[in-house]
Amino acid sequence: HTDIIRRVTLWLVPIFMLVGNFQFPPLGSLNSFFIAIHLFGDPIHTVYSLLVKLEISRRIHGHWLNSPPPIRGGELYSDQNERKRALRDIATVNVLFDEWNYSAVDMYPQMRWLFDRLEGERRANFIAACREAAHRLSDSRVNDSLRTWLAVGGYIVGVVSAFLKTLESGASNRTAHTIAFALLYSWLIPAVVISASVGGFASTRAGRRVIREIKDELRDDWAIADPANLTYPSIVRLPLSDGLILKDFTTLEKSFSFFGSYSFRHNTSLKFPSPSALETKRTHSWNRPNWFLLLLSCIPVIIATFTAVLLSWMHPPNGLGCRSMTQILFCITWFLSALFTKLTGR
Repeated sequence: HTDIIRRVTLWLVPIFMLVGNFQFPPLGSLNSFFIAIHLFGDPIHTVYSLLVKLEISRRIHGHWLNSPPPIRGGELYSDQNERKRALRDIATVNVLFDEWNYSAVDMYPQMRWLFDRLEGERRANFIAACREAAHRLSDSRVNDSLRTWLAVGGYIVGVVSAFLKTLESGASNRTAHTIAFALLYSWLIPAVVISASVGGFASTRAGRRVIREIKDELRDDWAIADPANLTYPSIVRLPLSDGLILKDFTTLEKSFSFFGSYSFRHNTSLKFPSPSALETKRTHSWNRPNWFLLLLSCIPVIIATFTAVLLSWMHPPNGLGCRSMTQILFCITWFLSALFTKLTGR
């Protein structure tokens, strides 16, 4: 029993600490459970979804800042940096629409059109409303970066210290294999760090509240529907059949109550509308394509598996043993899971 407890504290507790610092949206324990299952069962798609979320935010900010709309009446800035801050606030509101799985990419040309047609006091009010909204969104966000890095440090220190103790004391080969399985899950480190970079909101109502406050303040100058009132067709298909057995329209609020759930994206498209005459090609020259983000998502799993297999390979029974094969099968399963998600995704 003492040996079992020692092995659990050796690598299982640090892994649970890492998982506990993954970004779970405030949607209840059942949702958190399924997010954890998806994290362990499909780490590639989890990391890929988080990277797509960051890339969408980066591209939208790039569109607003690198190809700014022309200055018109109602815009009074002391310097260029002040205008960039104003455009950054507008981009922050633009990105907010991605929270409901409602494409922030499609929202960009609408907000751009709204901003371009306003002049004078109406334009100044639009800027002020977006600035206040961006500040409220910033205040509503949860920042767990320090706690995340402490958990990552605890995992690394735990694994390294156990490995050094094994080398010094000449512990049994089973201890080395235990450490190898701990290293197999080292892909949790980039997953948790990226999740902390994405961040989250303390409440599922924070975003909708901000959008409604903007609409109440700007009224006709905010000609964008409330995401909760949008509807989309809900279709159920018979297996191996092209026929439809159910077609209905459901509100986005009822169907996609996944506010802040970034680790599983149904829509991973990064395609933006064609650039208008006001935008420059420079805005689109540094975008990261989907295949590159998918490659980045695979690298942590490959490195973790290689390190674990190498450590098991170097300890008796030397070579490709049952433990090494198990670790390789884990890796193959993760890749097959990502492939299945890709093929069955809508």
